[in-house]
Amino acid sequence: MYTIGMRIKQLRKERGDSMAVLGEAIGTDSANISNWENDKRIPGGKFIVALSEYFNITTDWLLKGIHATEIDTRTSFLVDDSHELHTQLTQLQKQDQHFIHAFMDFYINYKVQLNQHETIPQSHFISLPLVKQHLINQNILSTDNIATYLPIPISLAKKGDFLFSNSYKLDHPKEKKDIELAIIKKQTNAMNGQVILATYDNHFIIHKLLKSKDKLVLKAIDSEDIIGHVNEKELRIHGVVTSLYKSILTHHS
Repeated sequence: MYTIGMRIKQLRKERGDSMAVLGEAIGTDSANISNWENDKRIPGGKFIVALSEYFNITTDWLLKGIHATEIDTRTSFLVDDSHELHTQLTQLQKQDQHFIHAFMDFYINYKVQLNQHETIPQSHFISLPLVKQHLINQNILSTDNIATYLPIPISLAKKGDFLFSNSYKLDHPKEKKDIELAIIKKQTNAMNGQVILATYDNHFIIHKLLKSKDKLVLKAIDSEDIIGHVNEKELRIHGVVTSLYKSILTHHS
């Protein structure tokens, strides 16, 4: 039990008291008890004394989880006669000294939780192949067809996926052009309505596959362009698009 709130909660439950009963017994309300037990606030000095008397335990155990005989005088500034703070604290009333103890306990717990929340978030990546814009080998993931490898967060892709960009290499760098980066799940068939990466008429396309009883249609995903009455023999599906990212190039004058 690392906090004073946890110790109060343990004592209350062992006694079988509700928060309202405990609050009434020590002169406060259930809202305060709840705040203490959830480490949202710390009890004041008079309540430390009242709690220790009510539960018949020492204030040292309530404040620090140890009995008075267990206090290590070598590390406690409260009993170190050579420490300047000791003189200042001994001039305070007992309940104020208890409050300072309680605040220290609360603050240490707060800093521990703060450090846990401020740790640097980490993510893992997977290296996926970026295929070239023109197939050299019929196997899309052959070495001849791979331009480079790019790191992609594993939350976005899986092993076996690959990447395709409509402009991984710009022939006209002065021309503004949307860049697309698609994450592709490798497969050779697709269901109606899925967005696919395919070669058709010797060109890569990223289109939505629309099937009907008598025809196959490919619809562009960013325009109204349609390839109607597709010859299925000439269509080669390389995979289904699972994610598509776009950015607009900006050039400084």
